[in-house]
Amino acid sequence: MELEKNEEGGSDQGRGSRTSCPPEDLAAEYRTDSPGICAGLSFLGIIPGGGGIIANFMAYIMEKRLSKHPERFGKGEIAGVAGPESANNAAAGGAFYSLLSLGIPMNATVALLFAALLIHGVRPGPLLISEHPEIFWGIRGGPCISET
Repeated sequence: MELEKNEEGGSDQGRGSRTSCPPEDLAAEYRTDSPGICAGLSFLGIIPGGGGIIANFMAYIMEKRLSKHPERFGKGEIAGVAGPESANNAAAGGAFYSLLSLGIPMNATVALLFAALLIHGVRPGPLLISEHPEIFWGIRGGPCISET
């Protein structure tokens, strides 16, 4: 990936201005996000103790096996970066949804959120929606509002 040069001949990187990213890199990143998200959210995010780390490695291995050019991995291949990062982010969401729906913290970060909810008198689990709908919809609606 080559950065555009500014008028002085230097790179615009780090100045908040535009950089060029080839369309084929963007397309490759888009194609690799979906398997990573599926690996992280569907299964690996809800495993106690593993979560993001296992999802990262599984997505990397999966992307390397599915790639037409596995020899490029370890040298900056966009699929080797985008897929595992997507899986890591999806695993965090999976662990959080397990806390809200089952009341079981799946990793240390979610256990801290669990403790914070308990301190405030909110018991996560199957009855969270009926007992504290404002908490549930606040948590559920926050990411939706922040994405728009």
